[in-house]
Amino acid sequence: MALRSYDLAMIKDKEKPGSFDQVFKQEYSTAYNQLSFRKKVAAAFFDTSAVTQSKKDYTEFTEKFKKDKPDSLTNEEAQSLLDKYIANSVYGKIQPLMSVYTSDPKYQMMFPAIKGYNWAGVAPVQNVTELADPNMKYKLLMELTGFAAKGQEKTAKNEINGGIGEVARKINLHVAAGVPQKNIDVVVIVHAGALFALLNNEKYKRKYGIDNPNTTMIKDLQKFGARIIVCGQAMTFLGLEMGDCLLINLRVISFMM
Repeated sequence: MALRSYDLAMIKDKEKPGSFDQVFKQEYSTAYNQLSFRKKVAAAFFDTSAVTQSKKDYTEFTEKFKKDKPDSLTNEEAQSLLDKYIANSVYGKIQPLMSVYTSDPKYQMMFPAIKGYNWAGVAPVQNVTELADPNMKYKLLMELTGFAAKGQEKTAKNEINGGIGEVARKINLHVAAGVPQKNIDVVVIVHAGALFALLNNEKYKRKYGIDNPNTTMIKDLQKFGARIIVCGQAMTFLGLEMGDCLLINLRVISFMM
């Protein structure tokens, strides 16, 4: 929707220079106002996320070249740089124009307990028929095994681990539904490659060359009361020591049922 409005505005701007902003807002508002509540929530999330991601991708890509200082670029690198530059330029131009619509609070993701990760947010939903009982005790047991999703091995080190983010989302869902923190018991078992997401900053930086992006969220999860337990078997096979993890009051298990 945003890119279609951009294309139409660019065409009009060539015919009448200086008309881009007006045409974009007109096209975007027309399309946006025709959306259902749920689609407006999705648009507010994805359009805003695209702006943030395009800026992040372009910045990281250019910073890498500033650091490496290569004499030349491969065709693939040049194409990637061009793609990221165009995306950053496009979204940077339209973000202020569409924010009038995408920043409406009633369409925004909610982060009632754990923040810091887009996918941990809770979408506002209308006409809910099945409600949580705030007086019940809810026990959440989750298992994390992977460090990176398939195809994202090279970039996963820069992002909050998807499994850790999902734990935060589950907590946010319960809190947003009216369940008090005292009635939410969270246990997370971590083994296999997911253990690398728990490395303390020194170890993470030594392995991946950057600060651990999971640090704040892990601390927030523990502050909420989540018990994060690591697999002693996996730690042994991966050569990890107790002091390598950033967890407070590290819990270790040696068997799985």
